[in-house]
Amino acid sequence: MILAVKRRLTGASAACNARRFEGIQALHFKRVSNAILRPRYILRRRDYSPRQRACCDYFVEDDVEIATTLRHHRQAGFASILVFMPDEFALPRDLQDLVNRVGYNIAREGAMELAVNSVIAAAPGLWMYYCFNAEYLFHPFCETRTVSEMLSFHTEERRHSMLTYVVDLFSDDLDANPDAVPLDRAHLDRSGYCALARPDINNHNHTKERQLDFFGGLRWRYEEQVPLARRKIDRIALFKSKEGLKLREDHTFNDEEYNTYACP
Repeated sequence: MILAVKRRLTGASAACNARRFEGIQALHFKRVSNAILRPRYILRRRDYSPRQRACCDYFVEDDVEIATTLRHHRQAGFASILVFMPDEFALPRDLQDLVNRVGYNIAREGAMELAVNSVIAAAPGLWMYYCFNAEYLFHPFCETRTVSEMLSFHTEERRHSMLTYVVDLFSDDLDANPDAVPLDRAHLDRSGYCALARPDINNHNHTKERQLDFFGGLRWRYEEQVPLARRKIDRIALFKSKEGLKLREDHTFNDEEYNTYACP
């Protein structure tokens, strides 16, 4: 699976200038559950069981490609989309009735983990996916298969999480695309990707079983400009929520089995 990211060449997103922080504390769990379990549009292909339906948590950092990202994930087949975005940004009229908007400032430290963990607590047992604006999910056979169909297969393999990669895309002409986000002429590094064993700091830095840290792309080429904790390109973006599950700052979970790339 590839989680393709269209970002500015600098790799830095503009900070949200929200006048007030409307955190997840203002979003009651009952309301979140209703937004997830009662989507405002129904998948046309077939009726899926609640176990196979998926919710998308979509975080808006700036005003880059907000609408195209939402439309892409609607077409991917997510049963419900929660949009966490500041009040300063506007949603296109054709999307306002198709997604569930939550006033939120993602620029605050720990805001993403707080929101995801709150949604997990509100709806255990549901497949979830989280991403940021200008990120587009691509999975095997995505041209003809929905996310729900892929998760049905994944569930049969008795897996509750799915490893994804954040692949940096960039423009070949910054004069024509000053924000470095060309949807029709996106480029990516075709080589220079690698994986290193993930050390366990709680076990004398011995290698963790079936866990790797992946690197590559712009974050690898310009690593001197990227903080060490943000150089990885791997993310457990698709997972099945459960009671007690927590997302950590480094895009891993407190359940180590969720962070693995294969079955035991």
